[in-house]
Amino acid sequence: MKKLTAERAAYFRLMQQGVSDTEACRIVGINRRTVKRWRYGRGASGSDKAAPPMTAVEPPSVPSRYLSVQPELVAEIPGVLGYVVSMCLWHVARLQALYLRAFMNREDDLRRLGR
Repeated sequence: MKKLTAERAAYFRLMQQGVSDTEACRIVGINRRTVKRWRYGRGASGSDKAAPPMTAVEPPSVPSRYLSVQPELVAEIPGVLGYVVSMCLWHVARLQALYLRAFMNREDDLRRLGR
């Protein structure tokens, strides 16, 4: 069994940069099972002794694959939500009026036809 110290270092460096687990394995060229052993350790099996995890992977403070939210935008959320709710209520009222008008027209048409 060969020592994968360079691969392990490269893998953990990619994880610190916010690269996904699968993508980091593909880039470094190692199997995900190997990474699983590094990250979570392994239990005793047969003549092999249990091994603790190699090193804990800390997630980066702000992963590059996620968008960060500025505090100014967070302050705007209640106003935006209020606008969205009011627009939804307006559309519901409009649909109610359209359905009511269509129903009333149908009633008038049926009365005219004598049904």
